[in-house]
Amino acid sequence: MESHLSLERNTYTAYLGDGAFSADVGNYPLHNYNFDFISFNFIFRALIDPKHDFEIGVFEPNWEIIMSPEFSPTGETSSVLLYKDKALIEYLGNETFHDADCREHRISGKAFENQTGFFWFSIDGGHFENFEHPHKDNPGWDSFKLELHSVEEMTLAEWKEFIAAQHTEMLPKSGSD
Repeated sequence: MESHLSLERNTYTAYLGDGAFSADVGNYPLHNYNFDFISFNFIFRALIDPKHDFEIGVFEPNWEIIMSPEFSPTGETSSVLLYKDKALIEYLGNETFHDADCREHRISGKAFENQTGFFWFSIDGGHFENFEHPHKDNPGWDSFKLELHSVEEMTLAEWKEFIAAQHTEMLPKSGSD
């Protein structure tokens, strides 16, 4: 999946196969809660002061549309992406998690229907060690939990192949049970 952010039009567009799916943006920086909140994971490496609280905009797929039999990833269906609102990230302190020095944060707000989650970000590793939130990021789950078990390096081509396979797995199968 490729994507494009237009500051002129204040929209985010994701491209899946031949389809283009857009959402209006309500707050920057903007992050996709789906796909393990991966873009949010990487911003911590660039924060000037990771101990200050801040807000982000959050969008996620509209699973009701995507999982419907009528959905086609080759068209331009409206409301496939939903801007959910802002999320507040609050620094809670430093803590050891999985033997790694981490910063613990709380994440809450309208983007998550006012539910609260927590995550531990590895100071040296530059990634989540653990992320837990009651707001699910996938229709097959009751909540969202991401726990680091290993780190693997990929080339850009391998990464694109990996993401494409995840998209294929996620989309409903047509014409079969």
